[in-house]
Amino acid sequence: MQDTISIQITNRFFKALEEIIAKKEIRGIQTFCKLYEIDKRNLYKVKKEPDKFYLKPSWLHYLVKDFSVSATWLITGSGKIFTK
Repeated sequence: MQDTISIQITNRFFKALEEIIAKKEIRGIQTFCKLYEIDKRNLYKVKKEPDKFYLKPSWLHYLVKDFSVSATWLITGSGKIFTK
């Protein structure tokens, strides 16, 4: 079982991913998974049960590096989602 902070980070990850999809920077979750060679079943498990399954740190890295998601926002929830 994960702690509350880890679950909050996971929830922010999925919120950012949804925003990226809404902005049409990527088509959907499957596109994100293909881009970064992520097994989409693993991603969906984490989304469905964030208290049970762990988010990989590399997934956070992809959002920060390639989609201008704020690392500070992802980790702490402070500030804006995007840096640009």
